Amino acid sequence: MFADKIQDMQDDEQYVEILHELSKYKTLSHSEIDWTKVYTDSLDLLTKSLDTRIFRGFILSAMSINTSDVFKKLNEVLSHYESVWYKVYSSYSENSSKKAKIQYKFFTDPINELIESNNSYKINIPVEIIENINDILIKFNEKLNTNFRSMSIPVNRDNSKKIESKNSIPNSAVKSIDSMDNREYREYFFSLARNLLEKNILNFTAYSLFWEGVWGRVVSEVPHKNNITELRYPENNTINLIQSITEYNSESIIRAISNLLLNPFWFEGYKLFIDGAINANQLLIANYVKMLTRIQLNKFGWISKLCFSNNEAFCSKELYDFL
Repeated sequence: MFADKIQDMQDDEQYVEILHELSKYKTLSHSEIDWTKVYTDSLDLLTKSLDTRIFRGFILSAMSINTSDVFKKLNEVLSHYESVWYKVYSSYSENSSKKAKIQYKFFTDPINELIESNNSYKINIPVEIIENINDILIKFNEKLNTNFRSMSIPVNRDNSKKIESKNSIPNSAVKSIDSMDNREYREYFFSLARNLLEKNILNFTAYSLFWEGVWGRVVSEVPHKNNITELRYPENNTINLIQSITEYNSESIIRAISNLLLNPFWFEGYKLFIDGAINANQLLIANYVKMLTRIQLNKFGWISKLCFSNNEAFCSKELYDFL
């Protein structure tokens, strides 16, 4: 059950960690954001407080993870805010107008980003959820004097399944590849890979496209001091997510590789993925991903020499021998 008031969370460890992760948003450290952690922690914190800085973290993480189960939870959160936020915000405004302005900003900005991402086809929200969110946006506009636009609904000719078309390609696709920044480049190839995997999880091209998104812009050695880089070792929830693949289906695979996309030098993660494919009796996929991984190790000899900021090796000797 979500909270029904704005609670001061300044001393909460999860809250502090979320703000730290979000401080990297749209900076040079953007690719280091652990969106799965932001998502799970923000959901937990929303049971304690309606603070819209938490709300912002939840919205941005849902957009980044971009899976149907996450958007179902997004629908629940927005529905809860629609039912209680006007009363909560009105009361809060009376007591602290300055703080209320901050809450208002962190409420409207991520919703506008959500609308823009949906309308430019960067995310794939199920049609029924878009329709419900549009109803919620109308109520927000009526009660809060906001000016949210409606979310576009993709045409669905047979009314029975989601259409997979060029509309699901991110807007960056209209650019030339050379003009894309690193984040757009990753998102573009990941989107192509995701669309193929949703149709056929055994499509080798999908894994190659994902690999291009991860490694296509890596051209030089990661900066380091005495072989220690500033890259953080993945959080436990990311590790557990890759380890917990029990069904080899498109949703679990897309979620796994979206986390690997944010942790390109975590070679243990590739091994965990390979192990999961083997356990699911997908030996061809396991061998293919292993081959792609081996290519990078052969191409960049410095990979096996460098470590994360906690001194954990990018690729240990044992792991190197396995790959």
